[in-house]
Amino acid sequence: MHSRNYSVLIILLSLLICQIHYTNGQSELTVSHIAENTLYFDLDSELKGEGAEFLKKELEGAHYIAYGELHNSRQSAIIFKQILKKASRFGFDKLAVEVGPESAKILKRNSAQPEQAVSNLSDLYKKYNSRNYKYPIPFFKGVEDAEFLATARRLGFDLWGLDQEFAYAPPMLFDELLETLNEPDEVTEEIAGRAKKAWSKLKSSRSCQSLESDEISSYFGSFSAENEAAQAIINALKISWEIYCAYEKKDYKANNTKRINYMRGNLKQNIDDAISKGESPKVIVKMGSYHTSKVTSPLGYQDVGHLVDELANEMNQKAIYIRYMRRYWLGKDKIDSKDYESSRTFMTVGKREKWAVIDMRPLRKLIEGGQLKVSEYEKREIMNHDLMLMAPEDKWVKNNY
Repeated sequence: MHSRNYSVLIILLSLLICQIHYTNGQSELTVSHIAENTLYFDLDSELKGEGAEFLKKELEGAHYIAYGELHNSRQSAIIFKQILKKASRFGFDKLAVEVGPESAKILKRNSAQPEQAVSNLSDLYKKYNSRNYKYPIPFFKGVEDAEFLATARRLGFDLWGLDQEFAYAPPMLFDELLETLNEPDEVTEEIAGRAKKAWSKLKSSRSCQSLESDEISSYFGSFSAENEAAQAIINALKISWEIYCAYEKKDYKANNTKRINYMRGNLKQNIDDAISKGESPKVIVKMGSYHTSKVTSPLGYQDVGHLVDELANEMNQKAIYIRYMRRYWLGKDKIDSKDYESSRTFMTVGKREKWAVIDMRPLRKLIEGGQLKVSEYEKREIMNHDLMLMAPEDKWVKNNY
């Protein structure tokens, strides 16, 4: 009996010694770790500097680019336009974005003549009440957003919408339904008007109620099953309402799961469709950084970025993960702000008038080797992203309406 207890004690002591050894072998993440893996560059009309050359080489070797943005950021839109230009030279031709599939079609149509994209989108956002921040398509409301879209279209990029249709998209998409008819009759137009009026009166639980609305159901029922364009719009709206409805019911797990599965499914379907046409699509995925996380998102889900990693591994291709970040926001240095406390160590390399690019992969190796101690936030950033772009002075995009 005593012998058994003695053996257990020896094992516990050995484990404790190993843990002490492991902890002593670790160093905490410091400013020096970040600075040693940071390069700088300038951006006028082109990218210039050591960091620019490094970024160019990373894009050149990739088949997928996952760009994790901060929404409605002016500098994010500006740098992304440059990424598009560089990536286009290396054969990239597909851009997947955080809007609905039907909204993407509308964006494509309004940017078919790239030089008219800014004015066309301005007209679209004005038409659908964007002045009250109830715009029909998210993340394209700024002048800078329209400009990068124009650049993408000028370079020949196709546009894929992966996400739910936005909460305020229905009036726009109700109009799109009418456009699928060569000559809509007065009765259909009257039914459309009733559906729009019914939707506009819905307040709380709007998406759940939209699924049950007799007026909306009647409008949808007026379109033939053979009208594929109309059925695609109706299907997209119903799926979107189901996703939003789960949120309205406070079933957040179902909301996230439905949305992520929908986005992943749309990306996979678009890639499969391109391959079936004999293409070898090189894809840029531009979404919020939660969705582009390589391993798991901050909410704990295997999101679109995880699928990108799976697809790249299946074909022995390279995916590069880029995280957009900033230190200077709306004229203020945010490094001491409580809101930015978790990312403070990364922000130390930020400069007000220069771009910085941090290579996260050497830090990842140190973590995996048990040599670097980091916070949960720092670990998540390092494991999910290969590069972090630290922007110069940033502000909101200029509203294009």
